Amino acid sequence: MRFKAVLEDDSVSKSNILLSGKNIIDFDGNWLKLIGATDREQIINTSIECYLFRLTPETDECPGSGTFQVISDDVRRRVIIGERCSNPMLGSRGILYTFMVKSESPSAKLEVALAGLRDRELFNSSPDIIFGFDREHRHIYANNRVEELLSIPAGSMIGKTHRELGFEEDYCIYFENCIEATFKAEKEKRFQFSLQDKIFDWYLIPLRNEQGEVYELASFAREVSELKNVKKALEKSQKELKEALKISKLAWWKIDPSQHKIILNNQFRSIIGLSKDDYPFEGMKTEDYLRRFVVKEDQETLNAAFRRIMNAKDPSHRETFEYTLKRHSGVEIKVRTVARLLTDNDGKPKHIYGTIQDITEIWKARKVIENYRKNLEKIVLQKTLALRQSEAKLNDALNLANLGTWEYDFGSRRFKVGERVLEILGYVGSKNSSKELPLERFMSIIHPDDLKHYQEIGRLTLKNKNEDYSEKMLFRIIRPDGEIRKLFISIKILLDDKGWHTMHYGTVQDITEIYNVEKKLDRLSSIIEATPDIVFVFNHVGRVQYMNQAGRNFWGLDSFDERSYFVKDLFSSYEVDSFWDNSEKLDELGYFKTEYTLHNQHGLEVPVNAVIIVHHSEPGEPNHYSVTFTDISQVKKVQEKLVYKNNELDTFLYRASHDLRGPVASMAGLYQLAEMEVDDPKAGRFFGMFNKQISRLNHIISTLAELTIIKERDLVLEEVNLEETVYEVIASLYKEPNYDLTEWSVEAEKDRTVLTDRSLLVLILQSLLENSLRYARPDVTPRVRVQAILQDAHRVVLFVDDNSMGIEKNIQNKVFNMFFRGNEISKGSGLGLYLLRNAVERLGGSVFLSSEAGIGTTFRVEIVVNVQEPEAPMGLPSFITTSP
Repeated sequence: MRFKAVLEDDSVSKSNILLSGKNIIDFDGNWLKLIGATDREQIINTSIECYLFRLTPETDECPGSGTFQVISDDVRRRVIIGERCSNPMLGSRGILYTFMVKSESPSAKLEVALAGLRDRELFNSSPDIIFGFDREHRHIYANNRVEELLSIPAGSMIGKTHRELGFEEDYCIYFENCIEATFKAEKEKRFQFSLQDKIFDWYLIPLRNEQGEVYELASFAREVSELKNVKKALEKSQKELKEALKISKLAWWKIDPSQHKIILNNQFRSIIGLSKDDYPFEGMKTEDYLRRFVVKEDQETLNAAFRRIMNAKDPSHRETFEYTLKRHSGVEIKVRTVARLLTDNDGKPKHIYGTIQDITEIWKARKVIENYRKNLEKIVLQKTLALRQSEAKLNDALNLANLGTWEYDFGSRRFKVGERVLEILGYVGSKNSSKELPLERFMSIIHPDDLKHYQEIGRLTLKNKNEDYSEKMLFRIIRPDGEIRKLFISIKILLDDKGWHTMHYGTVQDITEIYNVEKKLDRLSSIIEATPDIVFVFNHVGRVQYMNQAGRNFWGLDSFDERSYFVKDLFSSYEVDSFWDNSEKLDELGYFKTEYTLHNQHGLEVPVNAVIIVHHSEPGEPNHYSVTFTDISQVKKVQEKLVYKNNELDTFLYRASHDLRGPVASMAGLYQLAEMEVDDPKAGRFFGMFNKQISRLNHIISTLAELTIIKERDLVLEEVNLEETVYEVIASLYKEPNYDLTEWSVEAEKDRTVLTDRSLLVLILQSLLENSLRYARPDVTPRVRVQAILQDAHRVVLFVDDNSMGIEKNIQNKVFNMFFRGNEISKGSGLGLYLLRNAVERLGGSVFLSSEAGIGTTFRVEIVVNVQEPEAPMGLPSFITTSP
């Protein structure tokens, strides 16, 4: 049977509810009227303490019965009597209670005060702790901030004193004295108390009924722990707020709708700055009041509020609103007004009346507090972000260091580890990826050779009874995938009151890579110590910090103390000056190579190759230098022998070419005589073959002579126009095969001259272009592209690119050798590219080859020059095109 059908009572003063424990599970329609609610679904399964608080103690004879006060949204203070009943028709659904209204004590002033406090959004979102007390020191309301501080639900505090809530005796005495002092003084008081290491400012504000009697206190507590640093900045605002509360006065007014007039009392007239002469006793037109004293932006707000009041069906309906008044002097003030409708005996509107209060100072103070709260929230947000950033940096540092944390609980015999430790142990992504590891599983992955050491450290740690104790150990593990890793573990301990170990904790770091690097460094150190080269390091002031065994032997240093030697102690003043002369190059490149002559412990000169490297500190300043000296005595001797042999070879080539010129010229003359005297055709063919070999031999002799000239003669530097020279060399090759069939493309520096040896430059270009023509492919149109580009003020780069037969990869490293011919088609002497390389080297340059058989060949030549000012351009031959 439905609850309403069984228990519904037509009397508004009586209500029935059904409870399960303290939760409401059903009720009749009068309960909604009694507590001023409309939504049935929001009440079901909520606690009865959200709507009532007890005024009389509960007795064993009548559990649950007693006198209560209603907490309702319409701010009525109904006092009701509740009795526990039984009803067989309800079965075991719950316990039935009947409540009857005993009295009501509405107060307009109380309603205005509590309406602001009961604004749910402001009430519960306020950063302050808000609550109220009756004269028996019981809590009559509290916001949700109380629960955050005390972990006591706000609803559980209603109707209870501090003692009943279990506060310590000292707190109870202090709070009772403060509350009682405020009731006696009948004025606002401010106190301060400490709770849970926090300091609170506590404001107690008396509330009066219509008779002017203080019947309860409204209060709010604000944490000021973090406000100490800004106390001075807020003192002025707090003083102004306090003064505003002291001098705050209420004025009244009423409107006669039939006459469209508003009547103001003396205090109201004083608020807007009107004298008796300015204000008629019978009042003023409502339109005049709005036009003269209400700012334009708020006039419609007031009109709308008055219309709502006139049209309200509920006689208890009221409106609370704020607006801006413009005083007679023109000064604007902020006011708050509360308005209600008074009706006659027939229920017809009689007049609208209400109160008004100047809240300008309160409004300003509220703005100050609001700004402070925003600033405080900003500070908290900044600190929160800083903390998160610090945590992120810590996590990054742990990850970069390959570091994780661990705890071992002796109760569960399990390790608690983070994600990083699981990665180190090789458990991430496996079946055993839980963050709690049994001791047995952890020990099972320790390397068998290190298990005994691990157990010994564990026993040593367990014997210690000092919480400041710490231990470290190194051991290896074998991960599930079979990889062996080296770990470094730190250990700290926690003890209980009896000195028993309750927890071990610490960090674990995978140092495998560090360990491997250290091993490599050890090997490198051994190699440096064993090398015959001299290796030493000195700092920016010249103090030697390290020297290997070869260096100690060279200078006869039986023992080496890094504090004892400077560079100037090991070298002559000339050698030291020579080193610092290269300091600019060292700073520019970070290193340089050179040759020195050192003096060993016996005073003998030893030529060395030196490699000096500069090492910088983090700001970029030179910190120290490392030097390697390689003894090149034997190399020098070999070089001297090579120079001697080369000189002999050059002499032989010169003499051979000179001595052979006469016989070759004689044989050529004999051929010419034979050609005129011999009529036998067969003999003529043989003499022709004989003449070809003589010509070839003559070409070889001329090339060898030219090679000797290249090596021996001094360079003749002259101004050379690159573009003109390229075109002249191309034009000089008109007798070469495939010349007329070739498509030429030239890209050269226009109107620029360089200072170089013209004959060697021409020889280089001729050798490259002759190869392109002689080895052109018969199946395609020959194409040759020539580039002469200034790389910088001292270098020219020549590119010759063609679509010739190309050169096989396996012989490309031999083509610059003397007398080398790449294939059977080659008819030359095998000296062309050898001569080219010598000419390039004579000009201080280098030559590079890139070729693919059947595709083509590219030569890249770099030579040293000096760039000169531009000169007038030369005309182009008609058969040559320039690249766009």
